[in-house]
Amino acid sequence: MFEYSYKRDYKRHQIIKDSTLIENYPDGFSFAIPSKKVKADYEKSMYVCKYYFKDSILTTSFENKNPYAYHGKKGWDIYYHEWLVRYLENETYLKNNEIIHSEDNRSFKRKDLQYQTFSLKIEGNVSYPYYNIAIIKSKFSIVEFYLFVMKSKTLRNDDFRKIVNSFALRERNGKASLHNPQKQVVLLKFNQETKAYYEKFINQKSVDWGIFSKCIVSEKDGSYDMVNDYYEKNSNHFDKLFEHQFELLPTYMHISW
Repeated sequence: MFEYSYKRDYKRHQIIKDSTLIENYPDGFSFAIPSKKVKADYEKSMYVCKYYFKDSILTTSFENKNPYAYHGKKGWDIYYHEWLVRYLENETYLKNNEIIHSEDNRSFKRKDLQYQTFSLKIEGNVSYPYYNIAIIKSKFSIVEFYLFVMKSKTLRNDDFRKIVNSFALRERNGKASLHNPQKQVVLLKFNQETKAYYEKFINQKSVDWGIFSKCIVSEKDGSYDMVNDYYEKNSNHFDKLFEHQFELLPTYMHISW
């Protein structure tokens, strides 16, 4: 038996026959890994727990945020399809990125739990080409769920199926922690303006607000000037509309671009 304890963060490993039972007390669940030799990494267990066994790496996390929760059950459907599995269910995206199914997607229920699993393989020269993903939630929940992601050097669908089938909820006790929080370091590649804002951001007591632009744009096609001019011309309108003079204008790049 192996026990991990840090502050109020407590986990326990127990060998049962040819498997290792993992009990996660703060997040309230347990599952079994089909191997007696399991190495755990709980350094960042506030966010994710990591397990090494055979030729696989399994990460587990307890997720408790849903920006659409105010829509009720419909809010979960929006979050699920637009955020969680948007690309996992997009066959065109998978094909364009040389990702194939190693097994059909599975959706099933057991008692009060709902399961959705994906088994994929990335073509080409990849160290860990096989991926297994599971989303597990109570049928009553529209916010909380458990995310399991396993990458492997060889096909391990049977192992992942055993892990998912062994999943069980338990009473929560304690609080997951960062074992060794690290202080952020300003990157040397920051220009002076970015560095100055970064220093302000990590030390300020108030909140800076901004409106995201439609996307991060390319200067090559002239769209940069178009979008930049649009927000410069309409910034006063937004300030008046929200009754706040926005401190910044952030942009972002979609992960699929």
